[in-house]
Amino acid sequence: MTPTAKRHWFWSTLRAALVPLVKSERELAFEAELQGRTLMDDETFYRSNYANTCIPREIPLRLREVVVRHLGPEFERIQPADKPTDGCAELDLADLIDDVAEEFGVSIPLNEMKELDRSFDSLVKCVAAKCRQRPPSRS
Repeated sequence: MTPTAKRHWFWSTLRAALVPLVKSERELAFEAELQGRTLMDDETFYRSNYANTCIPREIPLRLREVVVRHLGPEFERIQPADKPTDGCAELDLADLIDDVAEEFGVSIPLNEMKELDRSFDSLVKCVAAKCRQRPPSRS
């Protein structure tokens, strides 16, 4: 098991043990909204939200996978304007961003994390910008 997988398992297990049994109204409303949406496959998700942008296809799709691993399968229905913290008050956004940074091999400093509006789209744009800044790998 990789260090990231171990950390994710630990925090997921701990969160599951400590999460209150009663969800907030905001969490319940967000959960109901997610469940009411049509589940999009990767191609439809990208085409509907990012096809007319300069964001490479792999970024929102891989990012959606990270969010689902972190928060659960209902987050497969996430949309760009959604804020994952609306569906999970206990979410430590810094942990999610650390996992995202590791997934994409980029660094997202704390001051840049604070500038994000907490939406899925702001994270997609941040990762896309970081990947563009990365020097090309030598083959």
